[in-house]
Amino acid sequence: MWAMLWPADWLASAADGARFALFWGVLAVFVLFETVAPALSSNADRGLRWPTNFGLGLTNMILVPLAPLSGLAAAEWAQAHQFGILNAAHMPWGLTAIATLLIRSAAGYGLHIALHKIPMLWRVHRVHHADPHVDVSTSVRHHPGEMVVASAVLIVVATLCGLDPWALIAYELAEQLFATYSHANVKIRSQFEKLIGAVFVTPAMHRIHHSADHRQTDSNYGTVFSFWDRLFGTWRSGTVALLGLNGICADRASAFVWLLTWPFRTRTGRGGPSTR
Repeated sequence: MWAMLWPADWLASAADGARFALFWGVLAVFVLFETVAPALSSNADRGLRWPTNFGLGLTNMILVPLAPLSGLAAAEWAQAHQFGILNAAHMPWGLTAIATLLIRSAAGYGLHIALHKIPMLWRVHRVHHADPHVDVSTSVRHHPGEMVVASAVLIVVATLCGLDPWALIAYELAEQLFATYSHANVKIRSQFEKLIGAVFVTPAMHRIHHSADHRQTDSNYGTVFSFWDRLFGTWRSGTVALLGLNGICADRASAFVWLLTWPFRTRTGRGGPSTR
């Protein structure tokens, strides 16, 4: 209801500003936590990794706003024209908001699986997984091609399902928060990890997803909620022996230009030294 009073460009601007402020604020906090109480004591090699990781993040921050359409704009259009499943259902706003959160999180879970299972999509997503260490900088380490795919999927889902714009903003902010949190190399008390992990993704849970062992990598796909993995049998616990992808040297894994061109190289298989 209230979202209909504001144009899509205002909503998009407000959401982008909030996400930008939230990202840098939360990142600064977790950088401090990583320094004081790291979960993994191995050398993070920030001087080599961070310029590339944040370089990819800044590249996406510059490119994404240039897109002619966003998922939020699509949701606002669908609401204004009463298009999509949720708009046609005419449910109370609270139920619509809950449905939006569940649909958006389920779409993100499904997309994440597709990024791993479809070779063409794995080409771009493996840039994220090639990081030999996992910390807050890994949360923004994504190839621009992956951002294009994610945006396209969100536009389709927001339009066909008629997602509520305000609930969508809330989810996007939460996803940004959890992306930073789940990648942070911070030591979390086991009791708290177990408690919050029943519903939400935790650093230890997501660290398994970044394992160099593909049996662990192909699990724990959730980005905010952990119950999708539990529901569909993709949840896994345990310890991680090695992070990153097998066969990728540290120099290449942290080479900005090489990573940008990596998806366009000829070899696409999931096995072998060039991918895993």
